[in-house]
Amino acid sequence: MACVAELLAGCLMYMGLRLHTLIGGYKKFRTRVLDTFKLPFDLKILGGYTGAGKTEVIKELERAGEHVIDLEDIAKHKGSAFGNIGMPASADAGNV
Repeated sequence: MACVAELLAGCLMYMGLRLHTLIGGYKKFRTRVLDTFKLPFDLKILGGYTGAGKTEVIKELERAGEHVIDLEDIAKHKGSAFGNIGMPASADAGNV
């Protein structure tokens, strides 16, 4: 007997939608994802005062082949110390 998810997937594929089903279902997928948080993870957080050169350090690490996530670049943040130049309105900032 097919479960509801399998029936829905079959109907959606019949309608022409491309999709993938998870072997073992959502619960197995969720368990696998949660188990990855138990693995050792080498994460470094760079912090410092305004104007200390954090962005330059991040860019240099990236040029050296390190994996970086520049949150200010993602948010297009130019620095509130300079009169909100290019900074999104506070209502929009959380939606970036």
